[in-house]
Amino acid sequence: GRNADDARGSAENVLLLQQARQIIELKDEIIANKEQVIAALRHEIEWLNEKIARLQSCDRPKSSLHSDIFLKDNVL
Repeated sequence: GRNADDARGSAENVLLLQQARQIIELKDEIIANKEQVIAALRHEIEWLNEKIARLQSCDRPKSSLHSDIFLKDNVL
């Protein structure tokens, strides 16, 4: 009867709440991972910018071939 339905309904609600909590935890993990990736990319970009600055400040003439390769490899 009705009590059995209520019990089943509340059991389903408990399950849904647990699943919702798991999803939130996973989302938090994904966000943390994305933040780590972004930090790593920022670090890489800084490193590349320093490398570019060093190359640009070099006295020796740069061949157009070298510049083309450098640009092609580092397109974001």
